[in-house]
Amino acid sequence: MATLVRVVHKELCPIFGLDPIGARDAPYFFHIKEGDEVIHDMEGVDHPDLEAARADAIGGIRQIVGDALMFGSPLRLDREMHVVDDAGDTLLKLTFHEVVGFNEGH
Repeated sequence: MATLVRVVHKELCPIFGLDPIGARDAPYFFHIKEGDEVIHDMEGVDHPDLEAARADAIGGIRQIVGDALMFGSPLRLDREMHVVDDAGDTLLKLTFHEVVGFNEGH
């Protein structure tokens, strides 16, 4: 049985609704660091690139802070979210404070 192989320039793939050959989303993990403690994301989420993972991290931080506001919990804006690749390397660190842009108590 013959295998069909298609070669399309990767920039044209979205136009044609195709995935570039060999391209796949990579897993990113979103660990939360609070002081000396780290809550490890054991599942991760696949994203096409670090920018997409960054956007997901920002959305996650906003969701966590929003939930804290809704339920009257401490905001703990000194926490950090670390975006980590599947090799365990930290690619990005975001503090909750820098994402939400306001000080606790104001």
